Amino acid sequence: QTTEGCTLTAQTRLRLQRNYGLYIPNAFSPGNQDGRNDAFTLFGPVSRVRQIRLLRVFDRWGGQVFSGSGLPPNDLSAGWDGQYRGQAAPAGVYVFYAEVEFADGQLRPFKGEVLLIR
Repeated sequence: QTTEGCTLTAQTRLRLQRNYGLYIPNAFSPGNQDGRNDAFTLFGPVSRVRQIRLLRVFDRWGGQVFSGSGLPPNDLSAGWDGQYRGQAAPAGVYVFYAEVEFADGQLRPFKGEVLLIR
């Protein structure tokens, strides 16, 4: 109560964000013969990340260069290998959109950019 006898009320809204341990690289370098970072995919503990329900990659003009669904996390062979129509895609920035299904049943969208380095 205030000194005038009025009752005060306050509300606080909390928004909790779960930490699923998802890691999305911002660059990869296919075809450089070092055996590292040769494909683009999403990474996370399999105890928390059930699947990458959808992964799409687009060039700077909006053309889709990769699409995959039902992908396991951490599996480079299931991700984008930097190829488009059987040819090496040019180096540059690409845009991705992903829908990730987590072990608790949550389905979350993610979008961003990834740099293809040649």
